[in-house]
Amino acid sequence: MDAVNWIEKFLINTWSLTSEMAPYLLLGFVMAGLLQIFFNEEWVRRHLGQRGFRQIVKACLIGIPLPLCSCGVIPVAAGIRRQGGQRGAVAAFTASTPQTGVDSIFATVGMLGWVFAIVRVCIAFVNGIVAGVVVEKLEEDGQRTKDEGLRTKDEGLRTKDEGQTCCGSEESSDRNSSFVISPSSFVRGLRFGLVTLPSDLFWALTVGLLIAGMIATFAPADLFANLPGGRFSLYVVMTLISLPLYVCSTGSIPMAFSFLQAGMSPGAVLIFLIAGPASNMATVTSLWKLIGGKATVGYILSIIGTCWAVAIFIDFSGISLLVNETMHHHDTGVNLFQQVMAGVLILLLVGAKVLRRR
Repeated sequence: MDAVNWIEKFLINTWSLTSEMAPYLLLGFVMAGLLQIFFNEEWVRRHLGQRGFRQIVKACLIGIPLPLCSCGVIPVAAGIRRQGGQRGAVAAFTASTPQTGVDSIFATVGMLGWVFAIVRVCIAFVNGIVAGVVVEKLEEDGQRTKDEGLRTKDEGLRTKDEGQTCCGSEESSDRNSSFVISPSSFVRGLRFGLVTLPSDLFWALTVGLLIAGMIATFAPADLFANLPGGRFSLYVVMTLISLPLYVCSTGSIPMAFSFLQAGMSPGAVLIFLIAGPASNMATVTSLWKLIGGKATVGYILSIIGTCWAVAIFIDFSGISLLVNETMHHHDTGVNLFQQVMAGVLILLLVGAKVLRRR
């Protein structure tokens, strides 16, 4: 196959992946905007600024649907800590929130199937609980540091509105904590869902779709099926790649889809989707200041332990077969509706990026 044919195949595969993801992602953007009307940053801080195991559970339940990426979650977590929230609640919120989000959930259903989406949400919840309990236990064992040293200034942890590509970094800071729905709050919510969020995800989605198109084009179907060491070698590789790497929960979905198509086990793919958003370098360095060094190490180990436990359970049980059965298998032939939605998605992403620069 010559270079022209390879390029043509790459473009077809990339467009097909975009078309399959577009309807669900557009619906997710709208739902994220509506959700943002109710759950703004001040509301989250107010409801998690207390202590107790109940706060850990609440932190996970609140964080899972919020469309905050790994860097966008940092200023919210810092606010929770400054308002008296325990380290466990901060860790639980930081672990569970960037793994999902309503936009990511819809996109996961669209490309990876409803079973994978449910598993992903459940893991985010369990992972947040485990991280919160581990960090809280370390604090109870005497690993506390002075609150003054941990409660860093807003300027050091908050992302700048103009230059930062973090989900929710622009719209949330100027809202009050009122729960009253008004036309202006509705407009702000839709602006967040249709301008801020697409702009924030522009590069993550673009890179993710391009990499997914390359894998679908150049990787053989059994690429990951016969590696030395089997599935456990994949667990190690995906852990080492994901821990320091910034992986967006939505932008990583096309890559996860291509990994599965190339023969990677669902468990190894879940490690990639869990560890990246929850434990990249920006998150780790911020948590080091917020909850202390030893608690941060416990946080990272809890992420790894949960990832591996779930991966082994998924791959060595019938769930992996169910995931493969319900996954939307890749087909270069897409219908007219999907192609139109893909065009709308591209225009929305580009238009939102241009508007945010002005």
